[in-house]
Amino acid sequence: MTMLGVGWLWVSQQLSDPSVFLLVPEDGAQWIRFDEPVNLVASRPTIVTTTFRKRLVIAATPDTSVVTIRAFRQTAVLLDHQLVFTGTPDFTRWKSPLKLDLASRLAPGPHELRIVVMNQNGPAALLAYSHSLGLMTDESWEASRDGIHWTPAVSVERFRPAKLSRLFPSVAQAFVAQLPFLVPMFLLVFCWTLLSDFPNGPHWMAQVTPRASQIRWVALIAWGLLVINNAGYGVFGEFAATDFSVWQEQLEVMLVHPARLSHAALRGMLARDRGALVNIASLATEFPLPFQSAYNISKAGLSALNESLMLEVAGTGVAILDVRPGDYRTDFETSVRRPPGEPTPRLQRAWAAFEKMMRTGPAPAHAAAALRRALLRHRSGTVRTGRFFQAVAAPFIARFGSLPLRRRMQARYFDVS
Repeated sequence: MTMLGVGWLWVSQQLSDPSVFLLVPEDGAQWIRFDEPVNLVASRPTIVTTTFRKRLVIAATPDTSVVTIRAFRQTAVLLDHQLVFTGTPDFTRWKSPLKLDLASRLAPGPHELRIVVMNQNGPAALLAYSHSLGLMTDESWEASRDGIHWTPAVSVERFRPAKLSRLFPSVAQAFVAQLPFLVPMFLLVFCWTLLSDFPNGPHWMAQVTPRASQIRWVALIAWGLLVINNAGYGVFGEFAATDFSVWQEQLEVMLVHPARLSHAALRGMLARDRGALVNIASLATEFPLPFQSAYNISKAGLSALNESLMLEVAGTGVAILDVRPGDYRTDFETSVRRPPGEPTPRLQRAWAAFEKMMRTGPAPAHAAAALRRALLRHRSGTVRTGRFFQAVAAPFIARFGSLPLRRRMQARYFDVS
């Protein structure tokens, strides 16, 4: 009984602790949210606001119409576009339910209830119910980010995986693919340990059987033999019109941090005289993308770092690969950050061209195969990969054509001429 009491106390504390984001259904009502795909891109601290609405018809004025509201994590309530309640700016009080009696405001006839929910650095969610009104949150409610365009709300238990995740094997598929490597390794280790424990086993096995500390270092060294820097995201906007802190953050993530990782990894590789450092740059190094200034700077800087390191490690057992992919069918374009503001016609045309290229590019497996071939060769170099025009024809034309010709090609390609 004591253990049950302690367990119940712990559960009660978790349910009341505002730092524990546990959304539990209540009295038949579901927690609902705005329907949107998973966003894999890191963003600055921000307040996410979602408005939920429900239309209802009152046949007769009720004596009491108490609506219980739980909002994740701040709320304001409007009835027929009139403000009924506005919460405090304290995000830590979101687990305290709000109870509003709307009876005095509900005359017979149609009404519209809107509940605005604000959350910090996460999706806004709502749970509300009123037994006297037959009202409870479910997927019949509507949700909007701007109060103008509405879509059906969805339960917080439903989510749409990022498109990028569907381009790769599941955990089970990846495990099965590794079985040809894992099974022999398992059998080797199993038989080795079995023989080493056998009393009359060969005397030399006691001398060569590795200790746990040795195995740990072998695993660590094996991990350090290959380092791939592929961190990045897109920001699409006019350079002058966008706050410079946005560009600075992207440069930190996509150039400074990969350079730091390269620095740390290269020291160990050179000490062992073996390894491969793969920095994923882009064909944007040679053909900068309009309205993606920091992306171009980062990728060009990364390629310049690669070229420098190739000269530095020449004659060692370390290979530097400068991988420059073109457009591939990934979820990259849906995760690109677009600073607020009304886009200009040139900006809209460039974005349309960019989206079309991403949708029609090769599958990511094409890039993986190119990288695998380069790694098997184990020598430094540049790997251009993508559709034929981007990876072969355009660099060929750029090499033998003039700089004005290349600029005209880019302007026409992105429809910004």
